Order: sequence, then structure tokens, then C-alpha cells
Amino acid sequence: MVECLVDNGYYCERLTDDTDGVDFIANHIDGKRRLKVVLNGRAGFYKKYKGKQLFIAFQEGGETYLYPHDEVLQEWLDKGKIAGTDSWKDKGVYHYSSLNAELKSVLLPYKLS
Repeated sequence: MVECLVDNGYYCERLTDDTDGVDFIANHIDGKRRLKVVLNGRAGFYKKYKGKQLFIAFQEGGETYLYPHDEVLQEWLDKGKIAGTDSWKDKGVYHYSSLNAELKSVLLPYKLS
């Protein structure tokens, strides 16, 4: 995962303390972009991450994705995809065991590899 970020101009600082679930900070070589990254095993959305300007990184099928949580969450909620589910309402979490075609198309701009 980190190798893929390095190939895209980022250097990464691993965090030793749990800060809002952030696993590492990815700093771009341009000195302007700094991403707070949460590593996940799959795509997902979390109420606890809302408003924290986090990025979710995961791999599927040899592809690496890094997406802005709030931006993609809002797009997904606007499409009416998860808001009515028990998982989202009761637990504040919704994740996918694998990408369906529609979510894959939404995440396409955030594919790194």
C-alpha cells in the first residue's frame, strides 16, 4: 500500500498513537497535500469518521484505492445507498466485502494502481 503512495509522490509517516483511527499521514512531495489515512481491508463508511477529513485506503483485486471518506460518503448517501440500512442506522458503519459495479465506478478516480 505505502509503495503505491510513494509511486504517486507521497512519503508516509506511521503514527504510533491512535488518533481518530488514523494509521499514517501521507505527505505529498509538493508540500501542499497532507492526507490523514485509515487503512482498511475493504471499502466502507463510518459515522465516527465524518467531519475528520480522513482518507480510506484499501486494496482489492490487486488495485489500491485511496478515497476521501466524507466526499464519497456524501455521494453514496445522495444516491440513497446506505442511509436506510440497519447497519448504518444502528451501528454507524457500512462496508462492502467486495466492490459492486456502481461503487467501483464511484471509486475509480481514487484508484492508485
